[in-house]
Amino acid sequence: AAILNFLNKVYHCNVNSVGRICHNIFDRNYSANITMREILDAIFGLLIAPEPDDPLDSILAEEFQCNKQKYEEEAKKYTKMYANSSMDDLEKVNYKTPS
Repeated sequence: AAILNFLNKVYHCNVNSVGRICHNIFDRNYSANITMREILDAIFGLLIAPEPDDPLDSILAEEFQCNKQKYEEEAKKYTKMYANSSMDDLEKVNYKTPS
């Protein structure tokens, strides 16, 4: 099976605290014939449309279903803090949680 993790923190119900991604392309639907393009398309699709019925983080999945506005606000905070940073910058902030 393929192993692919985010190095930066991601506020997403299908990504856990160490960056592991929950998607069936990595386990039950994995095939050696899957291209990197297909893997990246699957991850992109998951980021755009979370799957709260198959979460790695059940608390975030519940928040997504019950309070989507809060979920999206927190996701934006994480994106601003982590997605726009270099690895050197991320090491300096020591992966702190945004407040």
